Amino acid sequence: MDAALESSAEGPRTLWVSLTVLGLTAAAQAVIAVLSGAAALAGDTCTTPPPR
Repeated sequence: MDAALESSAEGPRTLWVSLTVLGLTAAAQAVIAVLSGAAALAGDTCTTPPPR
């Protein structure tokens, strides 16, 4: 973790909240892709590159 995030208790909490929201968003996108049969959406769900 970044030193600025470690300097307070709020930093790790913010990271966990962010990770949880991103995970829920990915799960919702995967469910929509499966239910709709959208191959492009499924491909986006599985192959989104990590941020730089």
